[in-house]
Amino acid sequence: MRKTVQIFYLALIFGLAQASVLLAQDGAKEPAMSAEVQAWYVALTKVNHPHFKSLIAEDAKIELRDLGITQTRDEFLGSLDEWEDASKGAIILTYVISSKPGKDVVEVCYRFENNEQLIREMFDYADGKITHVVQEQIATKCAGF
Repeated sequence: MRKTVQIFYLALIFGLAQASVLLAQDGAKEPAMSAEVQAWYVALTKVNHPHFKSLIAEDAKIELRDLGITQTRDEFLGSLDEWEDASKGAIILTYVISSKPGKDVVEVCYRFENNEQLIREMFDYADGKITHVVQEQIATKCAGF
């Protein structure tokens, strides 16, 4: 009888230890995304031209590194119609890697109808405006999202 009680307590302790590890993993929170970057994704999802125009600084640069393109604010705004066509039905999932004043780094899963892409997006911002964006493709699948 005593051995059964010992085994029960050992199993209970082991179970509690496992549960605390799972809670610690689940309790790990991603950093909060800045208001500017949140606004970027809202505008991107809705393809909101006026919102982007007010959000992006006049001298901002948008680098699409995997395409070898750097756009000015006006060039980016001019490409939104193409994005609207390409993104119909897309799902955009984000995970904030880091966020500190003036700079956010976000991993983004773009799930399109026929493919998906995992992109790292780095944002610089000041005074409520996006000043610089760098986008780099990480993978052609969004494993883990």
